[in-house]
Amino acid sequence: MLKNKFFISILIAFGFLVLPALVFAGNCTGYAWGENVGWINFNPSQGEGVTVTDSAVTGYAWGENVGWINLSPTYGGVSNDGSGNLSGYAWGENVGWINFNPAGSQVVIDGSTGNFSGYAWGENVGWVSFSCTNCNVNTSWRKTVTIPGGGGMPAEWFNPPKAPEGGFQILINNGAKYTGSRMVILSLTGGPDTERMAISNFADFRDAGQELYSQSKEWDLCKRQTTCPDSKYTVYVKFYAPWGTASEVVSDSIILKTVEKPIVEMSIEELKAKIAEIKTMIAKLQAQLAELLKAQKGILYTVAKGETLWQIAKKYLGSGMRWKEIKTPEGVTFTEKTARELKVGQKLIIPQK
Repeated sequence: MLKNKFFISILIAFGFLVLPALVFAGNCTGYAWGENVGWINFNPSQGEGVTVTDSAVTGYAWGENVGWINLSPTYGGVSNDGSGNLSGYAWGENVGWINFNPAGSQVVIDGSTGNFSGYAWGENVGWVSFSCTNCNVNTSWRKTVTIPGGGGMPAEWFNPPKAPEGGFQILINNGAKYTGSRMVILSLTGGPDTERMAISNFADFRDAGQELYSQSKEWDLCKRQTTCPDSKYTVYVKFYAPWGTASEVVSDSIILKTVEKPIVEMSIEELKAKIAEIKTMIAKLQAQLAELLKAQKGILYTVAKGETLWQIAKKYLGSGMRWKEIKTPEGVTFTEKTARELKVGQKLIIPQK
C-alpha cells in the first residue's frame, strides 16, 4: 500500500513538472539569425515557445545574446494574414522593436510546408534572417482554405498561375546589356491571375519574401551585399497564384559597368568582350557614314557673289521651292535663317534631279 502511494506521488510530481511544458509548448522549431544578435531560438527549452495561428504569431523566442523576444507584446504583435504573410512588430528588452514586414522584405511562412523565409528588421539590431544557410524556423501550422458550402478544394487551386502570352518574364532596364548604376528598373510580366511575387539576386531565393505583384519595381543589384563590383548580375523572380502556388523561375542578367578597366589589365574574356563592343561601335559608325554619304550624293557647288538658295534651286532643280533640298557638305539642311546667311565661296551639295 505504501509502495502504491509512493508511486502515485511520483507520478503526480512528474505530471506537475511535465504538463506545463506540454501545455505551453508552441508549434514552432528552429533558429533565425541576426548578424548583430546571433541565433534566435523559436523553440527554447524553457518558456512557452512560439505559436502560429491563422491570425497571429504569439509567444516568446530566445536570443542567445539578447534574451527573450516577445512576439505578442501589449503595444505590438506579429500578425498572420491567414496565408502566411506576416506583419507587425515583436519586442525585446535588449533589441527594441523588430518589424516583420519592413520596406523591401517580409517574413513569410510557406502555407504547405511551414517553413519561414525572408527578413525582419530591428530598429537597433538590423536585419534578422529567416533565409540564411542554416536558418530553419518551421511551424506545424498550415494554411487552411475554407470553401463556402463545404466540399473539397477545386483541382485548379493546386495549379501555378496562368502564364501570360509570351510567358512569364523579367527584364532589367528594358533588356539593356549594360548599366552604369546598381539601381535598376525591373519590368515584370505575370499572368492574369498572378497575385504575389518573390524577387531575389539568388537562384535559391534565400533572401526573398513574397510581395504584391507589380509590373515595375526599382531594384538594387547588390541588395544586402557589402560590396558591388563591376560584374554580371542576375535577378530571379517567380510569380504566385492567389492560392500560393508558384510559377517556374525566370531571370534576366545585366552587366554593371561603372569604371572602364585599362586594356592591359583585362582578362582574355574581358578583351574578347571589348573587341566585340568595338566591332559593334565600328559597324554603327559605318552605317552612319553610309547615310551621310547617301545624303551628300549630288553636285558639289560653290556659291557665287549675289546668289541665293532660291536662285540656285531654280537653276539646278527646276524650282526655287526646292531650296530646302540643298544641304551643306556635312549633310545639314538649311533653315530660313541660315539660308539668308549664305556666303560667297560656301560649299553646297545640290541633289541630282
